[in-house]
Amino acid sequence: MDDKISTLMRDKLISLMQQNSVRITNINVKFTASNKKHTIERWRAFYDSYDKMFRSLPKDLVRVEREVRSKFVSAMTPERKLRLLTYINTEADLLFEKLEKECGKEFRRLGEGEDFDERLEKTKNKFTENLETQLQKCMDTLEAETTESGKVSIAELSRMYDVSEGFLNELNLIDPLQKIQIRLNQAGEDTELAGLITNVKESLKRIANNLKTIAPKSLDSVGDRKGHKMLVARETMALRDLVIHTNYLLEYALVSDAFMNTELAEKLYKKVESFFDTGRKEWKVEAGHFKAVYEYTLVKGK
Repeated sequence: MDDKISTLMRDKLISLMQQNSVRITNINVKFTASNKKHTIERWRAFYDSYDKMFRSLPKDLVRVEREVRSKFVSAMTPERKLRLLTYINTEADLLFEKLEKECGKEFRRLGEGEDFDERLEKTKNKFTENLETQLQKCMDTLEAETTESGKVSIAELSRMYDVSEGFLNELNLIDPLQKIQIRLNQAGEDTELAGLITNVKESLKRIANNLKTIAPKSLDSVGDRKGHKMLVARETMALRDLVIHTNYLLEYALVSDAFMNTELAEKLYKKVESFFDTGRKEWKVEAGHFKAVYEYTLVKGK
């Protein structure tokens, strides 16, 4: 995960630097066209472009960390915070050096060296303050998500359903499976519904494992191999749809009796039922666990 975040963060940093370069180019064109290329106004505009980049850096880079860790339900440790602080400050120091080299000497040449030093000190102080604020905010947000939301880590989801983290990520199953786990927590003292949700989870686990383990013994022709790949793709997409629609059905099962609508419950269940109507025959044995949730909602709605 850290490697993934580092790659995305580096891409974001490059993007911010490129945006700054575009602004600088436009500034140069503007002041050259107006015959003000060597004026202090141009270099103040040059500085302001860098200042804008430094104001964006902490928030935009730390957002990458927060979004990825939020998706995988992973808290940010103090050690990780320190690593990010070191990395971002190191990159910022190089940019500050570039700013001083390119801009500082021009301010001084024009007799505005003191103004440049004051600007630079203010920008650095604001950058340091923003970075610390964003990192702490990120840590607090992730801590709340992992301890209060009822979500479990992707590693725990992988263990629950006995599938790889890559499988969960590629099929975008992390969020709907997280929500199914939350539905189980929300069932609380309703032992009947909690038992039904547990059975559904076990069914999903068996279907996923059946999907990943069963394959033909030999595929001699190119056509056979291509056909098998297409079949696997269709079945994995069908599994993803099953998980998504199951989450909707479970969410509806938690609605209070006064708001139950049997017609809507039937529509939600039909989405789930279609998986078993069109899928492998050996999966039909699992259909009863999903139907039990639907029947539970019908009883509540009466």
